[in-house]
Amino acid sequence: MALIPRILEARALGVTPKIQKRFAHSKFSDMVDILDIIIF
Repeated sequence: MALIPRILEARALGVTPKIQKRFAHSKFSDMVDILDIIIF
């Protein structure tokens, strides 16, 4: 979880959809909802 804010700071919010796609197809699919809450 600590990597998410660093990635978002370093690459801006444009990478969020790509991150969500990766999480959606992994065992961490709950992270998609968490990122939605953080971003929006």
